[in-house]
Amino acid sequence: QILSKMIFNPEEWRLYSRFEDERYTRNLIGYDEKFTILLLCWSPDQKSPIHDHSGSNCWVKILEGELEETLYDIGEDEVTVTEKSSTIYPTGGVTYINDSMGVHKMFNPSSTKGCISLHVYSPAYHNCYIFDKENKVKKNVSISVAYGTKYPFMTKSLLSNEKCKTLNCFVSKLESLFCGQSNNNFEDKKITNF
Repeated sequence: QILSKMIFNPEEWRLYSRFEDERYTRNLIGYDEKFTILLLCWSPDQKSPIHDHSGSNCWVKILEGELEETLYDIGEDEVTVTEKSSTIYPTGGVTYINDSMGVHKMFNPSSTKGCISLHVYSPAYHNCYIFDKENKVKKNVSISVAYGTKYPFMTKSLLSNEKCKTLNCFVSKLESLFCGQSNNNFEDKKITNF
């Protein structure tokens, strides 16, 4: 609910955006053992592999552009995947998945425009399975590098009725929700094998 109601200031989240031509990027905004917040930047036509979330919950909000999510069922052999639905989310759209719902692939359907999406995972995880639909193979992989930025956005106190208008407030609400308290002792990080 918090994510669907949030309207993020582009001047804030653009500080974390970084595009690459070869692949989509995962840019670290906040990290704790109980949650991870990433800003994913998708150049035109870029897509993720089909993947699970290692038991984690995954919330996604589209900040700019459109993002297509394709959901798959996993067969009894735990390797075969069958497409069950596909949805295109516009700017402002929100989606949620966990492993009980299947696995998914994300894709920027535009051939001319980039897409930026905010992803929140709880609990944090370090490995997942990717699925090769054609060859009926699954592989356990370490999640690729997330690029860190300075963290002057955590706050110590947050009133329960406070409405979030900034990314700082949102991160603090998540920390309160998952960790029971806010924390502003983060340092600059570059997390690898994450």
